[in-house]
Amino acid sequence: MKIILTTIILLFIVYVYASHPPPHYCDEYKPYCPKGYECNFKVRKCQPPKPIYCQKYPPYCPKGYVCNPKTKKCVKY
Repeated sequence: MKIILTTIILLFIVYVYASHPPPHYCDEYKPYCPKGYECNFKVRKCQPPKPIYCQKYPPYCPKGYVCNPKTKKCVKY
């Protein structure tokens, strides 16, 4: 009975860990993050990039981006 209970608890722990992986850590020496994320050096974690909003005057967006008039956010083209 103890073996079955222990197995169930361990499987539950593995399931919770697999469904919520820990955030990736990064710093000045290891600034690598998964694709689609960028390093926030203040908290040393990989986070999704903050949206870039279109500016009022040209150039409206950084190089490699174009302004989406509906959302007023710069998107990669």
